[in-house]
Amino acid sequence: MSPRCRRGFTLVELLVVIAIIGILIALLLPAVQAAREAARRAQCSNHLKQIGLAMHNYHTALRCFPPGGMSTGYLYTPPLQWILPHHHLLPYIEQESLYEGLNDLELDTPWTGASSWPEVTKGVVVPTYLCPSDGRGGPLYDLTNIPSYAPDFRLFRSNYLVFVSGTQDDHVLDEPAGQRAVFRFKYATKIRDITDGTSSTMCFGEYLTGHSEDDQRAWVFWAGGGCGWIHVANTPNTSAYDVLHPYICESDDDLPELNLPCTAGTYDSCSGGCQESDLSAASRSRHPGGVHVLLCDGAVRFVSESIDLATWQYLGWMDDGQIIGEF
Repeated sequence: MSPRCRRGFTLVELLVVIAIIGILIALLLPAVQAAREAARRAQCSNHLKQIGLAMHNYHTALRCFPPGGMSTGYLYTPPLQWILPHHHLLPYIEQESLYEGLNDLELDTPWTGASSWPEVTKGVVVPTYLCPSDGRGGPLYDLTNIPSYAPDFRLFRSNYLVFVSGTQDDHVLDEPAGQRAVFRFKYATKIRDITDGTSSTMCFGEYLTGHSEDDQRAWVFWAGGGCGWIHVANTPNTSAYDVLHPYICESDDDLPELNLPCTAGTYDSCSGGCQESDLSAASRSRHPGGVHVLLCDGAVRFVSESIDLATWQYLGWMDDGQIIGEF
């Protein structure tokens, strides 16, 4: 009888097959991740387009864009320092019930009356205001790091903040010549005021939410750098530190590895309130290489983090006399 032969893989052949499969997986994973990021980036761009459409619908209805802030006292004191453009635009992004709930309140500041916030305003996430690449958005609620704050805040945040005049917070009160932004303090800009052209002027840019539930970055119930406002003092995704309110940037909030570098700014006592002078925050995102911005004509552009600082600043100001072409 002839012997029967069993066919199969040798150990060497099996190891070669495993190595080939490993190489294929290593090649495919970056492609899959890149495809996912491309989808998230497209969704982020679409969110800003919706905000741009809301801006123009608001302008059509009221013949101006929303003001950048509405406090009637010091910059950081009541009343109503927390009503920012994000709140004005809610009815135009299908958030009428949330807008009505906020509009019915007569609070000096959000943190003075958490128990009186209507249920319709608590725990609401506004998808249009969140970038899917960040993944850290959602309601802010555990403000226990500040003793004067009431607990149980469940209010929304936004990855899209407004550019304001100058290069730091106090410039919105005393605007440097030629450095006025579309969103100004206690002033509603009209399209005709944008003398540099709507296609050469930014109004919204990306920013990152904080690393924890009590990190108030991107919290649009506070007028100030890193909360409702961003500035053009530095280029996008800069390694330079954002100068934030001392309550916001504590020792464990400085996280350069997460693109969240920060240092505490000054906090000066003054009669009738207080005023921070040097607060400033740069546009930031989790997209590789840059950030999305919304131009005043409604267009969305992806701006490289290597953009020239002067060009970036000209894009942030509406009447500096510098007409920007391609960028």
